[in-house]
Amino acid sequence: MPTLSLKLSPPVDAARAQALAAALTELSATLLRKRREVTAVLVEALAPAQWFIDGAAPTRPTALLSIDITAGTNSADEKARALVATGTYLS
Repeated sequence: MPTLSLKLSPPVDAARAQALAAALTELSATLLRKRREVTAVLVEALAPAQWFIDGAAPTRPTALLSIDITAGTNSADEKARALVATGTYLS
């Protein structure tokens, strides 16, 4: 089961979290050929006081996306396209 974990600061409302989860599921299905029905997406909100860059709180919204997939199930090109697409969508 592919698992995508998205950490955001500042927190977003439930509708935005659901939209992000749907978009990440779609990207996983189209770019990594993963089955939607077994794709798990976790959206975790972090208060700005819990996120630091160079020891200081960031001055703009920040996101961290981790994608866990089974080794050997995707080519390097597929993974690279997925990284570019998710970075573009989240920015």
